[in-house]
Amino acid sequence: MSIHLGPANQNGYVVPDLDAAIDGWLGLGVGPWIVYRPCPLVDFTQRGVAQDPEVSIALANTGSVQIELIQPHDDTPSLYTAFLSANPAGGLQHLGYWTADYDRVHAECVGRGWEVGQSGVVAGVRFSYFDTEFHPGTCMEIADIDEGRRAGMARIEQLAAEWDGTSDPIREVDLR
Repeated sequence: MSIHLGPANQNGYVVPDLDAAIDGWLGLGVGPWIVYRPCPLVDFTQRGVAQDPEVSIALANTGSVQIELIQPHDDTPSLYTAFLSANPAGGLQHLGYWTADYDRVHAECVGRGWEVGQSGVVAGVRFSYFDTEFHPGTCMEIADIDEGRRAGMARIEQLAAEWDGTSDPIREVDLR
């Protein structure tokens, strides 16, 4: 648990092959996976410069921890492509923290000297990744999760709790 951000809600992995990563997690009994292919990122900036990366994202839970898999599909500058450049096999890239008071938490993080590495909006949710990495997997992400969005995340957790381990392991969702 971070004394600044509370408990982590999500482990975010950047992967070179989303389907292979999903298969690996399914082999561990983690699923079902909600897959957004592609996943539109709006108002995305990397180090303050507007970018338009193409990514796919998959979400599942193991208990109360959400697992996020992110595959970049191009070389557009982002913390995702930088991570894969340094770690070609992929791996844990960030810890995600959800807050209902995004503006306050964002200002506190910036006030601590944490630099925003990238930010944007996905499916109506604002997010910022802080360039706090001192070894791979230590970027901190905050996401603006209000009650409605928290209920959506709880539904993904409930799907995992009720999943039989075989039926409908991959559920594609089109956000476009």
